[in-house]
Amino acid sequence: MKKNISGQSLFETLLAFALASIIIVGIVILATNSIKNSNFSKDKTTSSKYVQDAMEWLREEKIIDWQNLYAKAGLTQLTYCINSLNWPGSTGACSSGNFILGTPYKRQLLLVSNGTDTVEATVVVFWTDAGGYHEVRSATVLSDLR
Repeated sequence: MKKNISGQSLFETLLAFALASIIIVGIVILATNSIKNSNFSKDKTTSSKYVQDAMEWLREEKIIDWQNLYAKAGLTQLTYCINSLNWPGSTGACSSGNFILGTPYKRQLLLVSNGTDTVEATVVVFWTDAGGYHEVRSATVLSDLR
């Protein structure tokens, strides 16, 4: 009596392995994109907080000493690197080491006065990661309300 022994052929085994590999690669790509998007979202949210902190600081500076704030803004746009919320000693864009303490972000303040007791202020927080250069910016017009 002859027994019929059946099993998987080499072709079936290779096909199953190929399909499993394709599914695993797809899952890894989805997980990688999800992590990348999550990190970008976290960075954007954090940088938005730093922009809002700087805007609130500017509003306080306006209330405390409007003349000083107005003097810091020139008739041409002046740029300040604000890595902490106090006035730096000089104007200029952020250099390579001017990060907000303990973060990968840099914060710049762009001020310009139009000569009529108002100051246009733009705060830009930017960072660079594997996805390239990113920034969050906010602008407002400050005026003396006294």
